[in-house]
Amino acid sequence: MSPAAMLRSCIQMRAACARLPMCGVRVWMPAAVGSQPLSVAQSAGQQNYEDANVTKVKLEEKQRSRRREMERTKQTWVPRWFQRGQDPCIPSRSIHQYKGGYWEAKMQGEWDNVIDLYTT
Repeated sequence: MSPAAMLRSCIQMRAACARLPMCGVRVWMPAAVGSQPLSVAQSAGQQNYEDANVTKVKLEEKQRSRRREMERTKQTWVPRWFQRGQDPCIPSRSIHQYKGGYWEAKMQGEWDNVIDLYTT
């Protein structure tokens, strides 16, 4: 199956899952970051844990640096593809709900407004 066909399939599955009642249903969707040590190492062509861990530590330090800069300038982080909502099954619990846009941006290669933490 081609990458484009796989992506179309994922989008169709997401649309189908959106129509399911959410109580007790857990839907797995691939994450952009995934398990960071492994995905970072594989994307860089590295295969051992030590190299992956060094890369992961660099990424985490960039994230911390970004957080410190936001705190210094009093900016508030607003998630791009998720919003906080009320759990339909347990009203006292809040959850993060996918609000759309990620898969469309991925298909179009449209990452202009995304903070790049991966380049060194």
